[in-house]
Amino acid sequence: MAYTTIYTVPAGKTSAVNFNLVNTSPSAVLVRVAISATGTPTATEWVEYDAYLQPAGDQSNGNVLERSAFMCEAGKNIVCYASAAGVIARAHGAEG
Repeated sequence: MAYTTIYTVPAGKTSAVNFNLVNTSPSAVLVRVAISATGTPTATEWVEYDAYLQPAGDQSNGNVLERSAFMCEAGKNIVCYASAAGVIARAHGAEG
């Protein structure tokens, strides 16, 4: 799978960013999330790396990854990666 930028902090702004990823597929997946200067993260920009998400419908509720309160400066990107299709990624927060 490819890297996907789900949010970029606008010029002149800072943001408090929360993100979540949910696995909707019937198979387990590995996910990664970075706060990166570009759409291709470097090794030091990952905040989650190969986190394991259970298959959809798993009763342990391990198919969701949520993180909150990342302070990001202008131009930073929230970049996600999943080892297989079926992962939904979402970012939300506040810009100032």
